[in-house]
Amino acid sequence: MSARIEIHTTDLLLDLFNLPREFTGGFVTGTTMANFSALAVARQWYGTQFKQDIAADGLINLSLPVISATPHSSVLKSLAMLGLGRNNLITIPTLSNQREAINVAELKLFIEDRFKHQPFILVLNAGTANTADFDAIAEIMELKHSYNCWIHIDAAFGAFAACSSHYPHLLNGWEMADSIAIDCHKWLNVPYENACFFIRKRVFQLTV
Repeated sequence: MSARIEIHTTDLLLDLFNLPREFTGGFVTGTTMANFSALAVARQWYGTQFKQDIAADGLINLSLPVISATPHSSVLKSLAMLGLGRNNLITIPTLSNQREAINVAELKLFIEDRFKHQPFILVLNAGTANTADFDAIAEIMELKHSYNCWIHIDAAFGAFAACSSHYPHLLNGWEMADSIAIDCHKWLNVPYENACFFIRKRVFQLTV
């Protein structure tokens, strides 16, 4: 019964955020665990690109690239707990004028130079913790047509722009993400330890 309630509730949230039902997910104790869960699945996806089951066998001779610009501390904590190493995060410059959003031109140049033929994980922000800045999600999602990547969106703060009549455009393209982390505590007036994650590729979620 509890599983049915969780499935039904996550479906209601997908409808609230106008996300497709092909996403599956679950509830966790906070955004740290939401990011952790999503990145654990991303790690599993990465392993399959090299015919490795990381959940079963660990990271065997693999260096897993994770790219971001202004990741929340919970992302760095997740990288540490997943054995990927927070110091191994590849940081891309942000836009000028004290913006926290990733510089898309710099991102494209870096990927073309370093990861044109290699898989990688990219972590985007939908509402940064300090300034509520949004990465250019729709533009960045176009990279999926040219590169083999898993795109995760930390939408702890900004997911609820989807419920606004003025700001849903900030999330244009997020329906193409591979995983999303959301903090229900931020805007749904629920207890502090309440977050959820959504995963597009359920097969990787089941093998983690």
